[in-house]
Amino acid sequence: MESINRFALQRGREIGRSDTEIVYEDRAPGLTFVVSYEVADGELAFSTAVKTADRTGRLHFTVIRPFHRILAPVVPIITARRLCAVANRT
Repeated sequence: MESINRFALQRGREIGRSDTEIVYEDRAPGLTFVVSYEVADGELAFSTAVKTADRTGRLHFTVIRPFHRILAPVVPIITARRLCAVANRT
């Protein structure tokens, strides 16, 4: 799990951790988002949740949403590649 902590692309304040999962929270104007990285059976799972607090947050996420839909599937792939590169060095 320390490797994920070092190589995860999307991080914020760590709000939870187990043997298989690390959860981060971050904030932007008017919204809070949570990112979860979970490793189970040699596979990496990645999920996000966004909560808007006000009109500013809804506007902010309206602008970000198209990019989120493109980038969210790519983030775990890049993280997994980074983790594999580290594993192959040891």
